[in-house]
Amino acid sequence: MDDGASAAPAVDAAVRRVLTAQPRLERRDPRDLAELVARTAVAWLEPGSPWMQRAVAALAESGPFSRPMLELGLRRMIEPLSYAALEALVRREIGDWSALEQQGGRRLIVHVLPSNLPGHAAIPSALTLLLRCGGLLKSGRDDRVFAPLWVESICALDPEVGACLEPVYWAGAVPAGALEAALAGAGLVVASGGDAAMADLARRCAVAAIPFIGHGHRISAALVVGDAIERRTAAALADDVALWDQLGCLSPQVCFVEGSRLVARQFAEAVCGELAARATALPSGRRSAGETLDLRRFREAAAWRGFGAGERVLYECGGAGDGSIAIEDEVGLRPTPLHRCLRIVAVERVEEALVVLRTHSRLLEGVGVGVGTDAFPGIANRLREIGAHHVVPLGTMQSPDLSWRQGGRPRIAEWCGAIGMQ
Repeated sequence: MDDGASAAPAVDAAVRRVLTAQPRLERRDPRDLAELVARTAVAWLEPGSPWMQRAVAALAESGPFSRPMLELGLRRMIEPLSYAALEALVRREIGDWSALEQQGGRRLIVHVLPSNLPGHAAIPSALTLLLRCGGLLKSGRDDRVFAPLWVESICALDPEVGACLEPVYWAGAVPAGALEAALAGAGLVVASGGDAAMADLARRCAVAAIPFIGHGHRISAALVVGDAIERRTAAALADDVALWDQLGCLSPQVCFVEGSRLVARQFAEAVCGELAARATALPSGRRSAGETLDLRRFREAAAWRGFGAGERVLYECGGAGDGSIAIEDEVGLRPTPLHRCLRIVAVERVEEALVVLRTHSRLLEGVGVGVGTDAFPGIANRLREIGAHHVVPLGTMQSPDLSWRQGGRPRIAEWCGAIGMQ
């Protein structure tokens, strides 16, 4: 499927197939559906999985990521889908399984998936089945591979359930034709993407009187407290920056380091060494001409600042795309060009960083923390109070489980209300 108009007939047919198949889910025990999802995840995660092999091979050829990145990253996307985690989510958000047995209204959830990372279809489709809804999975531009394979793998285990999910694609976020066909049968639209696209989609859903849950642009950061500035902290931060080439909303772009500017430079040098080491084990992927230019400008701007100040403020961790670290004077939360570009800001006290993060709480998603074990709970609570939705130790930012409330919103409780189950 390409443009919205030419894709419309195929999307309309997909919607009709899902709406025809979905009533069969009403006879299924939600616990059995959770068990099916968990078995599907195991089928992908077991050594030599043909599903994983097919996805990695196809995505490495068609998308921007390297094979090692895909092999690691896709596992992180799927690992949260254990039966125990799904059951814990149900109990945490809606009480117990019996709440999922209620009859709702229209039972098709349309998912407009982001194009920044592959594998985004796994969790939304799994949760959609848990609610015994049908799902339309509109893939992002750079990931037209995963959703069809994921649905195929569910069908291999249970064709009746697999028939309730349909992967679709059309060019652009909200073109006419295909979107209207998708909305025609929708009881809820859940979407992630750029702010402009989310605003337009929200407007279209409002006109059609369809509930809409949108997740727009977010940014994440890191915070390192003085007594935790050591090699393993640098390695943990490098892991979070390198995974997915920093293109996810949980990828840290700015790191606040408690201490002097000299301490910040020493820490930057350590992180740079760790990023350079990952260039071999976890090589960066392809970049567009525009992305390459942005990366070059980031390096040149930092180099000129250092030249003017008479000190080193740019750390180049190998070739372009392997890592670039800039020591910043401004205590702020400025985004980077991504692709393993990191700003490091020295702060005298942790409170300075908290003030900045509170100021940007509307855009703040996650914070990775490097701090002693005993001090972590206190700092984590303060970060959550100022609006961070994902606060974890450094090195684990890119491995969220189902307890992560993206944008501060519940995983499924809000969906249940939108489709008339609460």
